[in-house]
Amino acid sequence: MLPVKSVPRPLTADYVKAIAKYGPRGQRNGLFLVPDILRGLARDNEGRECLKLYDWVAFGGSPLDFETGDAITAMGVRVQSFIGSTDTGLYNILLNDPQDWNMHRFLENNHGFYLSHYHDDLYELAVKRQPDDPRPPFLIDPTADVFYTRDLWRAAPGREGFWMNAGRVDDFVKLSTLTKFNAIAIEQKIEANAIVAKCVIAGDSRKKPFILVEPSAEARPPGILPRPQIPHLPSYNQRTLPRLQKRQNAAGDFFLLV
Repeated sequence: MLPVKSVPRPLTADYVKAIAKYGPRGQRNGLFLVPDILRGLARDNEGRECLKLYDWVAFGGSPLDFETGDAITAMGVRVQSFIGSTDTGLYNILLNDPQDWNMHRFLENNHGFYLSHYHDDLYELAVKRQPDDPRPPFLIDPTADVFYTRDLWRAAPGREGFWMNAGRVDDFVKLSTLTKFNAIAIEQKIEANAIVAKCVIAGDSRKKPFILVEPSAEARPPGILPRPQIPHLPSYNQRTLPRLQKRQNAAGDFFLLV
């Protein structure tokens, strides 16, 4: 099979919208996309019409924010997570109601998959070697009896047997005060706001965390080029930070950079 040279790399939401009209009409299977593209599709009318063409959309690579997942579900499109299956293949789960798209119910005796306690209320998805196990982690390391996926889960409050994805082991920022928090989860909440294009939260070994935010076109003053914009940062901060701080949980100093 030869690669299609016209496909942008990485894939973009605009490309997904452009090719949607060439697919078969009527009921289809679905789409498997990273959360960033799903967010892009859910933000405008053309993207939402594209998503409505499919029975389901799946995501992997990182968690999907609640705003985007709920918006797609409200369109009548099922949202499905494939998180934790890259290295070990798919694991069995029970089928949930569409509104419970952000939760999993794991089966017992699930081909060696189990939840191992990680920290506080967090559990890491792990898998035990099975007889004649063909999964890549055990082929790569024939001596390994357990493979830890580094994907974290938390029991859903008041929902016995339901688990919510809580990011990855390497998503956590550890401050000098030994406080830990999930930076990715906060980044996704902030990026769900239309005034934000991208953001990064860091602060390992620091007393306080910090955030770098790239404003979207909506947040930029008219006629100002994206770079250089250092003289305009105070005005960005004044207009943008109050809205961002309402959407995040980590205390700390905030710096808005482009």
